Amino acid sequence: MPCSATRSRGSRTSGIGRTFAIPVPAADTRPPIILHVIPVRGPATDLLPGAVAIVIAAPVVSRDIPSVAVLQGLFNMTPAEARVTRAVAQRRTIVETARGLELSQETVRSQLKAALAKTGFTRKLDLAVMLTSACLPIDPERR
Repeated sequence: MPCSATRSRGSRTSGIGRTFAIPVPAADTRPPIILHVIPVRGPATDLLPGAVAIVIAAPVVSRDIPSVAVLQGLFNMTPAEARVTRAVAQRRTIVETARGLELSQETVRSQLKAALAKTGFTRKLDLAVMLTSACLPIDPERR
């Protein structure tokens, strides 16, 4: 852990009374990491005698986006709606999606609107966040 991150939050003993996060940039092939420092307090001190804090290192990586087949099954989507939904999760614009799927922008918008209705979202950003951060099943063929 970089010393500057520790010192910016106070001394090693006085700053440990609160929870905080320390971003660690990517290096070589390792992705960026967020170090979560959680103080040990209350009854936890009985379970962890002598421990001052617990440090959890969480890599910042994107999750697998469910396949078209999984999206169809989970949300009762047509194959076309599921393809557009995957494109949204891959952060593709309407224009990029239309080009990639060889559809008109109006068709992509229509399929996206149907997909949003089936998932219960009103904004494509919310849909993309859910698909990339939720623990959804992956395609059994990819295992």
